[in-house]
Order: sequence, then C-alpha cells, then structure tokens
Amino acid sequence: MREVQIGATVVMECERCHGMWIDAETFQQICAEREAQTAVLQQYAAPASPRPASEVRYRPCVACGKMMNRLNFGKVSGTVIDVCRHGVFLDAGELHRIASFLREGGLDRARQKQIEEL
Repeated sequence: MREVQIGATVVMECERCHGMWIDAETFQQICAEREAQTAVLQQYAAPASPRPASEVRYRPCVACGKMMNRLNFGKVSGTVIDVCRHGVFLDAGELHRIASFLREGGLDRARQKQIEEL
C-alpha cells in the first residue's frame, strides 16, 4: 500500500486493486467535512457500477488482523464497506460513492427514513 494525499487527508491505497485503508478518525473526518468530500470528488473520477453481490469477500483488518464487518454505509447508500473499530477498507470507487452520497444529503434522507419507520 502507498500513501495518497486527498486534499489535507492522507489515506493508504493498494497499488494493485486501488482499494483504500482509512483509519477510523480520518474516515470520520472525511464524512464530516465538506472540504474533504470535495477533494475526494475532484481527485477520483465517478466509479463504475459496484461489484455484483456474488463476489462478496470478507477482509482482515489492516491494523488488528481480525475479520472486518460489512455494512451498507448510512444504511441506505448501497455502498457496502468493510469496517473495524480501527478503520475501513474501501474497494476502488467506494470513497467517491460515499462522498457523493454525503454531498447529496444521503444521511439526512437516511435519518428521515428512520424517523418515518418509527
């Protein structure tokens, strides 16, 4: 993996598959800051369609080696990410999809849907 600068943020990117390891604190920062999301959207082109569900792979955490959990980011984004308390592993294109989801108000829509379900 190699370090990649995205705006003011540094992440680790696999040179072979272009997947990314982002520690938990940095991922939260990207999700919270519009400037970081803008940097992601400017640096990475819109990704191709997500991988078909038949190709599900569980990954070990880069930090602790335990198997990571898979979850749909924001519960409604359609982007399934690999998560551990240490950070996230994103397949190629997933960071762009997450930044787009956030910039388009995806978390607000998710909260509204949750309220309606209650």
